Amino acid sequence: MYSNVRPFVTLSYGQRLCRSRTAEGSNPTWNEQLQLQIQSQFGDLREDLKISLFDELIEQQYSDEASDLYQRVQCNWLGEFRVPINSLLASRKFEGCIELAMPKVLVGYKRPLIDSVTNMPTDQYPEFKEAVHLWFYLSIEPGGGDLMPLQSCALACAEKPELQQYLGERRLELQQLLPQPQRYVEPLVCTAQGKRVCLTRLLDAVPLPPAAVPSGENPLEICIRYVSLLSQLRSYDPCQGFRGVWLDNQSLLDSTWCSVKDLGVLLCNYMLSLGLECWLILGVACPHGECSFVLFRQPETAELFFVSPATGKRYQLQDVHCPLRRIYCVVGKENIYFNIQTETRVSMTHFNFQDGACWFPLFSRRVPAPQSGVQKLDYAYKRSYELSQLQKQIERKIMKKISVWRTTRKTIWNRAFQPRLHKILCDMEGLSTFSRGRYDEPIFSEQLEREFPNYRLYGFTLNFAYTNLAAISERIRTSCIHYNHDASVEFCVAVHLHAHANDVLSVWLFLLSMVPLVE
Repeated sequence: MYSNVRPFVTLSYGQRLCRSRTAEGSNPTWNEQLQLQIQSQFGDLREDLKISLFDELIEQQYSDEASDLYQRVQCNWLGEFRVPINSLLASRKFEGCIELAMPKVLVGYKRPLIDSVTNMPTDQYPEFKEAVHLWFYLSIEPGGGDLMPLQSCALACAEKPELQQYLGERRLELQQLLPQPQRYVEPLVCTAQGKRVCLTRLLDAVPLPPAAVPSGENPLEICIRYVSLLSQLRSYDPCQGFRGVWLDNQSLLDSTWCSVKDLGVLLCNYMLSLGLECWLILGVACPHGECSFVLFRQPETAELFFVSPATGKRYQLQDVHCPLRRIYCVVGKENIYFNIQTETRVSMTHFNFQDGACWFPLFSRRVPAPQSGVQKLDYAYKRSYELSQLQKQIERKIMKKISVWRTTRKTIWNRAFQPRLHKILCDMEGLSTFSRGRYDEPIFSEQLEREFPNYRLYGFTLNFAYTNLAAISERIRTSCIHYNHDASVEFCVAVHLHAHANDVLSVWLFLLSMVPLVE
């Protein structure tokens, strides 16, 4: 993490918050139980449960009287991890190691880079990560009522009766081999058109986003970034699970809203369009519960990687920090392979699908898997609208909200920093898409410190997909940057919107607080 920090963790939902004690140093251990009371109906729980990391900064303050000395406590936000409350209600608990989402740029702190602590190349030693991890156990009491799965058996089935009978026979064989009954995923799923189809039909090469049409840039990274910016539904209903409704690319891209499992299908189809060897993984991950990941083979090295479609991050198969906790089955365009290994750890799972002792193939040469027929192969993307007015509106909204939250103090806005912050934000979308987070973050902080040496600076960038103004306000309030009680503190905010096809917007915010240094 960071040196010379006094970290503590908060757990919050809506306006309710509880916190841990303050620890010392960059490798803290809390061993505490935090409890948060939430009073609401299951259907009204749509927000995220937030685990935030703060640094408690204590400043010595002197008054005019030489004998008077007092302290002022400042809490600086360092990062967070968000758990959709509907996923926690469905899964009842999450445990293990999580990776906190850290700001791409964090002003006022020096983040230790791998190069500064080791001479070993990071590609050879992937266990070294420039990330902050937290071990935790999260549960909810009482748990959500078991969601009744959609009764889709009565729906019309697009598959032939012979295939339906064959799948029923294979299910009986499979149930004798599965170490855990919950690993079984029904191969006939419900689509948005109200018909049941085989899972293999969902995988098909679909048109790429306009920005990813093969050019000098890396189209795979553009596709991964685009999928990660699509909005995810937060409702607590059975449509989110594997036995729920599966969207085709037209339904998903027209609405830009979906469940996490649909994101995996779309990303897998984009990879098929790029000619990559890939599979759809159905399993359980933290913090989404039942969801899909994508497994693909890197053409240059033939190495396999996991990709989380919700975040756009990729992981090696042996990465113990991968959020994928359990694998139920792997769906390819030509077959479905059920995981019959007794090993539950993903990092120890074998991925040789030809090994009958590890994987159970649902189809065979005698009965091949049905293909295509679900996705719209000639889908046309729409151009995004002009964003200058929305960008100004977001900036005004943020300034107004911070001023309102600071009810007892005057809020001073310093616009001298804004051009520099805007310039940094304009580069961030490209850096986030193509560099996989391995850009030199200290450059941005050092530039600000050199240009404004007479200020003590603290600030950070935020990035997320645009949904509405209320969601932006909630993100800023969670960071608590407005709680700076220094009498001379000033603020600056910069907003940048990056438009993708179909009005999928990437919002970049730079929030900065500065205190003039007394000579």
